[in-house]
Amino acid sequence: MTSQTPEEIPCIMIVDDEPENLHVLSGMLQREGWQVSCFPLGKLALDAARKKPPDLILMDICMPEWDGYETCRHFKNEELLRDIPLLFLSALSEPNDKLRAFQEGGADYITKPFYYEEVICRVGVHLTVHRQKRQLESSYRALKELEELRDNLVSMLVHDMRTPIQVISGALEYISVRSDSTSECSKWIDMASQSAGDLSEMASSILDISRLEAGRLQPQSVPCNLHRLAEEAVEIASYTAEGKNLVMKISGPSSPVCIDPGLIRRVWINLLTNAVKFSPSGSCIRITVRAGKKTVRGEVIDSGPGIPESFREKIFEKFRQVDEQQPQKIHSSGLGLTFCKLAVEAHGGHIGVDSVPGQGSTFWFELPIESPSPKEIQP
Repeated sequence: MTSQTPEEIPCIMIVDDEPENLHVLSGMLQREGWQVSCFPLGKLALDAARKKPPDLILMDICMPEWDGYETCRHFKNEELLRDIPLLFLSALSEPNDKLRAFQEGGADYITKPFYYEEVICRVGVHLTVHRQKRQLESSYRALKELEELRDNLVSMLVHDMRTPIQVISGALEYISVRSDSTSECSKWIDMASQSAGDLSEMASSILDISRLEAGRLQPQSVPCNLHRLAEEAVEIASYTAEGKNLVMKISGPSSPVCIDPGLIRRVWINLLTNAVKFSPSGSCIRITVRAGKKTVRGEVIDSGPGIPESFREKIFEKFRQVDEQQPQKIHSSGLGLTFCKLAVEAHGGHIGVDSVPGQGSTFWFELPIESPSPKEIQP
């Protein structure tokens, strides 16, 4: 065995009312260099474990007062102790006895009489698995802390960026008003203003995505008309379609639904903006609303290059999008679809895309007609 500090040496608890069994087992385990604590009763073992949790428990089934099954239940009811691997010890060898041991939460079952190699092998395996599980949990917590630190830093930076962006936008608007609209500079001013607006929208999306992911942005649901929200989105998205000669057609019923109009309007806008970007000039983008008994569905259908099946989930990840020229390639390129996914899921709905490469894509989302409570929405 490699050298270990006393804190690193595994501690094994044995619970058995037979002194001879305690003696035999403790001798086996101590020979391997493990620390051992022995208890004749389940209550005594539980009290000791609360003060100093062991790394593994060997539990006899047939004991006075609490038997092994009842003692196991008490351990599993303690938050600090429930994940400790518990191996049952018993002369009972019927399948039903073993089945009940596992049903009660046992990690393994060792039959009497004990065989040294078997005991050491089973204990060693469970100690290794338990140690690796704790290491994984520790690494996961550290990763989550780093992710939270990163997200907080990004949110802080983006929040601070909004003020200079607003100053730039205001200055460009002032210059545009004061300058000659026929001058050569006017188109560059318009281009800069558009870019400043895009930056402002991107900053807002990053902050909203961060709040949605953290559960700090809850939908403020009110009765709305999904068809009307689509019409409003078409009016806004049509500005991005200038120069491509695109046609946008809306069909479907006026569907009442209880949603946050601001969030879902932005979902429509982002899906339409995405369709405009990838649609060939002169094509048609179709927007449909479909009403069901419990859900309402919105669709944006384009004639773009389509999306391979293997990438249909990835495009909803942050900063991911299918390359327009190379549909098989994913590159960092925006937050619109990520916002759509989080906003729809915050309503208890679902979002996805159906597509055939070379034949266009249908981005769709479904929302419950009745707004669910936050408790009903699964993270």
